[in-house]
Amino acid sequence: MTRHGLLRGCAQLLLAIGFLCAQRASLAQADVGAMVARGIAGDLHWTLFVESPGLVSGESELGLLLQSPAPPRHAAVAAHPGRAAGAILLAPRVQLRAEAPDGSAQTRAAWPGFAGNHMIYAAPIFFHQIGDWRFVWEVERVGREPLPIEISLPITAGPSLWLRAWPWLAFPALVVLLYLLAARRGRPAEARCSQST
Repeated sequence: MTRHGLLRGCAQLLLAIGFLCAQRASLAQADVGAMVARGIAGDLHWTLFVESPGLVSGESELGLLLQSPAPPRHAAVAAHPGRAAGAILLAPRVQLRAEAPDGSAQTRAAWPGFAGNHMIYAAPIFFHQIGDWRFVWEVERVGREPLPIEISLPITAGPSLWLRAWPWLAFPALVVLLYLLAARRGRPAEARCSQST
């Protein structure tokens, strides 16, 4: 195989790897994350989402989907009371207060657009401590009293920084290694050509 052919093969391999990484990133963006809790508060059904890798220490984003109750004429309500939810609640004012186990608190305004889904209200939180956190979502709707939604969830230690970063550190090293292999394979052919002339 000539040096040109090897370099072309390496370039195609790198393009394929880059394409797969881009596809994975776009799929991750389309994913609304993992559902971690759901329930009913007042006349609202709520579902709580968290972005991957889940409820672990570090920076994360929580998403809240709010729905009105389903009309009672639906058979699903009779079969599974409390499970069925109706229309998405649009344009509420949502605020999140996250209380850590040490008593410190973070207050964030939530905005539509969690993981690209504008029906889910998102708020960024930095989990600086593992343990049981208390979340209080306050939902304000026009002409109604603010409705609090209280949830307690455990935050665990996530993977280490090196474990999360190794693919990004390994990719440049792989590119350099492939280039060095291609350069090494090309040298003997060039030396033979120069000796024969």
